[in-house]
Amino acid sequence: MEKVASEGLPKKDFENVAEYYRQQKKQIEKHFEMRRLYLLQQRLNKLIEFPRQRSDLTFSNYIKEKTGYKIDIFESLQIRVEEIIKENQIKNKGQLNDIAIILNVYKQQSFDQGKIDILKNLILNYFKKIKKPSKL
Repeated sequence: MEKVASEGLPKKDFENVAEYYRQQKKQIEKHFEMRRLYLLQQRLNKLIEFPRQRSDLTFSNYIKEKTGYKIDIFESLQIRVEEIIKENQIKNKGQLNDIAIILNVYKQQSFDQGKIDILKNLILNYFKKIKKPSKL
């Protein structure tokens, strides 16, 4: 089976993946031409979800390099985290996930240690709260 050297994939699989992304590009261009902003926003959110979950700081640079547009994939997440900090508690697993992602981002950027400590304390308090034995 012939391999594509740069990808380590069989050539047929690589061609299938490439075709999938060509179709995605056509669909996005069609949405743009028809001014379907909502669909474009949904598509962008799906594209940035994986790099955001991995706390990938290089993704924004890649987008800037390839498109000329600056996109902060953590902006909405930072807004949600600020609200959690104001409330001084994590209420659910979704909020815990948001805090964990931003904490990883802040650690990679040598961010304000005070803010990092606040996030760590929120996480510790969350786990203390959920570990309390229930009274029967």
